Amino acid sequence: MIGILVVVLLVAAFGALAGGLGYLAVRSWRRTW
Repeated sequence: MIGILVVVLLVAAFGALAGGLGYLAVRSWRRTW
């Protein structure tokens, strides 16, 4: 039970991190155009 919660939290954290990095990358890429 606890292991499942830890996995869910890790996946959510990595998803938020990847989403934030992708958002910043798109913003910086569009600014150069």
